[in-house]
Amino acid sequence: MTTRQGRVGPVIEVAGDLDMASAPTLRDRLLEVVETGARTVVVDLTQVGFVDSSGLGALVLVYKNLRERDG
Repeated sequence: MTTRQGRVGPVIEVAGDLDMASAPTLRDRLLEVVETGARTVVVDLTQVGFVDSSGLGALVLVYKNLRERDG
């Protein structure tokens, strides 16, 4: 997982599987980015081969958090 600055905001690039082992790390990284004031966050999943319900749950949780901040 890497973070870089994109044209519209931070880009989180994820590689491998997004499952119950890696979802907490992604969630924490995304929440850190949101806490810094980012209003737009791009999650690049092009290198992800599998997403389970915990991975999807982490994405939805951060999406809701960002929406509450007008992002």
